[in-house]
Amino acid sequence: MCPKITLGAYPDLSLADARGKAAKYREYIVNGIDPVIEHNDKKQSNKTNQQNADRIKAGLPVLGSFTDVAQQWLKSLEHLTKPQTHIKKTSRIERLVFPSIGDILINEVKSSEILALLKPLIDKSQLETAHRVHSEISSIFDYGIVHNLCVYNPAQPVAKQIPAQKVKHRAAIIDPKLVGQLLRDIQNYQGTFVVQMAFRNRWVTITDVMTAHGFRTTASTQG
Repeated sequence: MCPKITLGAYPDLSLADARGKAAKYREYIVNGIDPVIEHNDKKQSNKTNQQNADRIKAGLPVLGSFTDVAQQWLKSLEHLTKPQTHIKKTSRIERLVFPSIGDILINEVKSSEILALLKPLIDKSQLETAHRVHSEISSIFDYGIVHNLCVYNPAQPVAKQIPAQKVKHRAAIIDPKLVGQLLRDIQNYQGTFVVQMAFRNRWVTITDVMTAHGFRTTASTQG
């Protein structure tokens, strides 16, 4: 049995309007378009538009927008992160991401748009923040994919466009005599018990590393 479609109810729909709709649906069929599917899609679109209008009035994001999906992702992490960490993450996304791509439907966000919002951070050499923001954007798209909200992660190809962070090496003690003095200072520390235990654990680690690198841990270094 062929599916039926209702044109409307009389007298709300005049005979002339009914004929016009019928002609339009016949045209769909001629062009290979299922009028039932077209009618249902239009009905769903009108419903979504009304929902979004109501959401905008209430200060909520448009359904399916990047902001909408990002807020769902943030909520899913709320019980997994410390409150202060979650607040910082939310604030960072709201400040650095939403103004650029927040209102765009998540399926329509382009890689170039993600790179554009990261570019100011890269230009200011704020590479740690740039990498962090990129990672969070990528996680939001991954969340959208597994929840059938989008099909592709446009943040992935952007990763290679962010320069790597330069590793800052801290000062190291390489003179064996100074290493020995450090070990004696650690062993002779007279502070709280907890700190003493922490230092002694570190002492064992240091001596193991020294042994692995050919240092001799004699009485002069161990005190």
